[in-house]
Amino acid sequence: MRNARGFTLLEMLVALVVFAMLSLGGYQMLRALVNTASVSRAHSQQLAAVERIFALMGADFHQATLTTLRDVGKQGVAGQEGWLGSDQGGVSLIRLGWANIDARERRSSVLRVGYLVNAKGTLIRQFYRHLNPLSGQPIEKQPLLKHVKALQFRFYLGNSGWQTSWHRNDQLPKAIEVSFKLAGIGLLRRVFLLVPGHVDPVVLKRAQEDESSDD
Repeated sequence: MRNARGFTLLEMLVALVVFAMLSLGGYQMLRALVNTASVSRAHSQQLAAVERIFALMGADFHQATLTTLRDVGKQGVAGQEGWLGSDQGGVSLIRLGWANIDARERRSSVLRVGYLVNAKGTLIRQFYRHLNPLSGQPIEKQPLLKHVKALQFRFYLGNSGWQTSWHRNDQLPKAIEVSFKLAGIGLLRRVFLLVPGHVDPVVLKRAQEDESSDD
């Protein structure tokens, strides 16, 4: 009967090298899977944030209206490159339907709101809590999204086609196109149709009365 023989030093070293190679390969595979999952999660979060922003813009644009501001005159939609001090494109408008649940704030339901990109590349939604201009009234600024590039607004008016500038106070555009580039995603574009027809004068009259009561 032969005596049992153990592993030689060389055999042990070979086994350790094979084990190390298998472990390294498994680690690299696991790391790649984790990185892929992390990138995919970040991408999904970016897309979800963009969809929320487009929904917010849609709520503003779909309720755009024309009205008369005290000491300013008739106002509606306005926008172009550099509007509102934007480093890129900018747009401002008057909208209806700003909810005031249980009348907790002394203000009207008509809102002056705008979109722009600051010097750091952050998309900002800004608005005033009072419809009519007030001395020293602060601008509320709501950061929405970072790393925004090439923000542009275009305005559609039937046979006149798309325009990159809009400053008419006698009518609203039929549609507004929003486009911008976002790091990691690329070019994003959305078109919002504006509700046609005349605005109920009773609603605007009531809004002006609410503003007057705040003075």
